[in-house]
Amino acid sequence: MTTAPLTGGPPGAGSDRLVGPDRLVGPDRLVGSDRLVGPDRLVRPDRLVRPDRPGPTLTACALVAGLAGALAVRVGLAGGAGVRSIPAGLVFAGILTAVAIAARPRCPLTAGPPRRQLVVGCTGALVLCAVPLTVHLRQPGGALPLAELPTWAAVVSAVAIAEELLLRGALWEVTAGRWGTGGALVVTTPAFALLHVPLYGWPALPLDLAVGLLLGGLRLAARGWGAPAAAHTLADLAGWWLR
Repeated sequence: MTTAPLTGGPPGAGSDRLVGPDRLVGPDRLVGSDRLVGPDRLVRPDRLVRPDRPGPTLTACALVAGLAGALAVRVGLAGGAGVRSIPAGLVFAGILTAVAIAARPRCPLTAGPPRRQLVVGCTGALVLCAVPLTVHLRQPGGALPLAELPTWAAVVSAVAIAEELLLRGALWEVTAGRWGTGGALVVTTPAFALLHVPLYGWPALPLDLAVGLLLGGLRLAARGWGAPAAAHTLADLAGWWLR
């Protein structure tokens, strides 16, 4: 095999591959029996050399760190307004979405078959609303002022979808690929519950664990994050009246 310099540089420099006899190919093509890859590494003919990517464990840690960072920003921006802060909610949703999209090379983010996601999601929303509806029927609290509904609904929907995109979308995909769907459920359920502690306090943790487990079950049933996103969004929107 000839290893003469190519385009004025040393053999195997950069992302070029020199394969016998003297054929330069792209970085992801398998040609011939020998490959010289930079810097001057001879690899087996059945091995495809690709740029290094972070492993699933590192990606999962990065996603959790992004989730924690987004939560810290939301709490800091909200101040005394807490979960009612519109700007803090929008910034939070934006950060979660950006973190999830950044993980796309390792985490496909397809929501799943639309019809199945909608059917399973609506069913899940009915289950999520059962307890609040029962309480509301016994002790009606009344809806919030109607003039505030459009803005509130937009922010609540954005936050719910962003949470599911990261948790039951990106984080689920990467943990399921490493530890199976059981591992994904174990990781995303407490992550969802702990996410709400700074907003609603520790007394809400058991309820949020149950909700996270249900949303994970919807993810399993629908084989996509669209169903938990639909259920989460519809249940949060129903909260406008179920007070």
